[in-house]
Amino acid sequence: KPEGAVATRVVLGPGTGLGVAGLVRTRHAWVPVPGEGGHIDIGPRTERDYQIFPHIERIEGRVTGEQILSGRGLRNLYLGICAADKITPTLETPVDITSAGLDGSNPQAAETLDLFATYLGRLAGDLALIFMAHGGVYLSGGIPVRILSALKAGSFRA
Repeated sequence: KPEGAVATRVVLGPGTGLGVAGLVRTRHAWVPVPGEGGHIDIGPRTERDYQIFPHIERIEGRVTGEQILSGRGLRNLYLGICAADKITPTLETPVDITSAGLDGSNPQAAETLDLFATYLGRLAGDLALIFMAHGGVYLSGGIPVRILSALKAGSFRA
């Protein structure tokens, strides 16, 4: 297996959408391996996931990575949590949800960030296996820098 500076890498970019790419080292250059990995199916694993996922917006019957791991995905996830908890959502935008989740003023928003980090970690781990990314998983996009404290809190595990 290639190691260190030449090992294959994965880049995930949650923001407006969900960008996914591999990065492979050839003899003389890094070659990006683009794709539409943001459209990969994401499924429930835990009991809480099974409570929330029926309320997540689907596209053609599927919940994709981009449906929960993007700006609109933050909102979809928040609305799914509120529906599962049978409460009326009070936050409208991904910015509102992120702010309330980070400052702890809204329990559903805080859970949204925790689950966002969990699901991002699950996808990152799966993609690391697919690409054999011994060189690591790298996060880009607008969301990770804004929720860094939530990612560091322990739910993000690639």
